[in-house]
Amino acid sequence: MNKIDQATKAIPVSAIDFYSDASISDPYPVYEELRALGPVVYLEKHDLYALPNYREVSEVLRQPLRYSNARGVSPLQKVNDILIGSTLNSDPPAHDRTRAITSEPLLPGALKEVEGRIQNAADGLVDTLCQRREFDAIADFARFLPVTIVAELVGLPPVVDSAQMLKWASATFNLFGADNARTKEAFEDLKDLRDFLIE
Repeated sequence: MNKIDQATKAIPVSAIDFYSDASISDPYPVYEELRALGPVVYLEKHDLYALPNYREVSEVLRQPLRYSNARGVSPLQKVNDILIGSTLNSDPPAHDRTRAITSEPLLPGALKEVEGRIQNAADGLVDTLCQRREFDAIADFARFLPVTIVAELVGLPPVVDSAQMLKWASATFNLFGADNARTKEAFEDLKDLRDFLIE
């Protein structure tokens, strides 16, 4: 048995369905179980290797020449085919160029310049919600600033409404999983998002 076979044989195996509704709804016990198994865990249901601990994830993210994102980071090839060249599915130096476009407006110094505008938007939201007396904490409150202010700061045009932005954000999350009903629905939204970003 060679060293690679020995190393692979030593990796713990998990039968967890990492992308199931149950795992997504309550992920913390899943994370705990995977962390207890070791630094690298083979997810047999998805034919993937998981790095459940911060240390290993941090090490991998600092080595783009060894662990490339350029061919895609989704378990689904059809998703990778659409996203190749995007910030997430690229390596330095291309990754650094596209990341700078969206990250620079969100750095502390840049945010200082628009702090008043953000504060006014937050105050206006609180006033509006207080007048209603009842509201949904997630839909009406928590999503407001990321969808409206952050989208504007990174240069997205205001023509896209917040409901559409939330739909695209959800689709992006759902496409990094197994080929199930959730990903099939999200795939069409991804194509819409890609077309929007290209335009």
